[in-house]
Amino acid sequence: MDVMGDVAWHQTMIANAKHSTGQWNVDVEKTGRYRFKLRRWPKELPIAMDAMISEESGNSLIYGPSKRNSLHPHRARLSIGEHTHCKEVEAESEAVVFELTLKKIGPTLLEAWFQEEGKDEYGAYYVDVERIGDEAGV
Repeated sequence: MDVMGDVAWHQTMIANAKHSTGQWNVDVEKTGRYRFKLRRWPKELPIAMDAMISEESGNSLIYGPSKRNSLHPHRARLSIGEHTHCKEVEAESEAVVFELTLKKIGPTLLEAWFQEEGKDEYGAYYVDVERIGDEAGV
């Protein structure tokens, strides 16, 4: 599902580091252990969150004029259902990974945020979600 709210809806906005807000409406179908990866760039582009893509790279994900601004998040926050967790962002990381046990099924909201030192939070551009086991972690 697309993120709902004030969003960066194409790659040029992401390259420009447009601050985005919003949330995803999700439906948790099974309880269990889940892995969430918060990203700036899509997983098909394995570069660090603070990296910039140059026009010379010829990357097909970026089109149109772009200022190609950098982001330097120091903190990430994930909220889903009754869970809210924060983590420090490691320098040059491609994603911030959270692993949570979800015990309730049904519709809920997922929010994912980054924050730069001394600045407001802004929405993560991508969140990959994977169910990795049952509640016991198996």
